[in-house]
Amino acid sequence: MELIIFLVLGTFFLLKVASKKGQDREHDKQLEANRTQREKRMNDWIRRVTDKRLEAELEEKIYTGLTGKEIQTAFENAAKGLPDSDINKLRYDKTMVLRLLMAEHGKLRNEDASWGIHVYAYGPTEIRRLEDAEMKRRVVYHIQNKLIKHGIDEKITRKSTIKGGNATYMCDYIWEPMKWD
Repeated sequence: MELIIFLVLGTFFLLKVASKKGQDREHDKQLEANRTQREKRMNDWIRRVTDKRLEAELEEKIYTGLTGKEIQTAFENAAKGLPDSDINKLRYDKTMVLRLLMAEHGKLRNEDASWGIHVYAYGPTEIRRLEDAEMKRRVVYHIQNKLIKHGIDEKITRKSTIKGGNATYMCDYIWEPMKWD
């Protein structure tokens, strides 16, 4: 009798384990297919919205002569549509200048295309931090509008907002192809 119970229970558990391994294999295949699809979507996105040569060329011009007439004119053209107060503050932020110049060509910085735009807002008071964050938000959506004019009509989303201590405010913006649904 004990032998029969042992055999029945043993068979039951053996079938249960085999069934679980089959489910795990199917789940692993599904995860791998999703990962491959995400990687393809990201690679297509990066290939479409970046130009490493252009980025390096603009970066060289910005970092070797931010006050140069050519780069200032290009920056002012790229920033058209933003409030004058924003333009005056942004002209000294080399990363934002590069972002705007890239957007003028319908491109994003490689880092922004891969990880999103991380906006850090600084200021001695909460009001100043919020003003800085709002200005940078306007710039991000200005960049989005430039991309749309170049046929890149992907939705942008504010992924997260973090208020950190007394001096910073951070916000992440990502485009639709970057999401990990």
